[in-house]
Amino acid sequence: MMSFIGHLLPAAALGLFVAIPFGPIGLICVQRTLAFGIWTGVASGMGAATAHGMFSCLAVVSGTVLTQITLALHTPLRITGGIVLS
Repeated sequence: MMSFIGHLLPAAALGLFVAIPFGPIGLICVQRTLAFGIWTGVASGMGAATAHGMFSCLAVVSGTVLTQITLALHTPLRITGGIVLS
């Protein structure tokens, strides 16, 4: 039984260190949690997750628009590319 716990604790510590976000937003969330309590940290994390989700949606929409424009201009782009490479 001691062997199991001896292996479990380092594995749990490693999992905790891997799960902690080390970016600036993650550090702000950790700082606010330590300074003001768990609910302030949760609110900061939810705000960061919401902003990240909005930026992700914007990136997907922008990529879709660029793909549609590229498909619409497929033939002129090929002709222009052929002229440039000639």
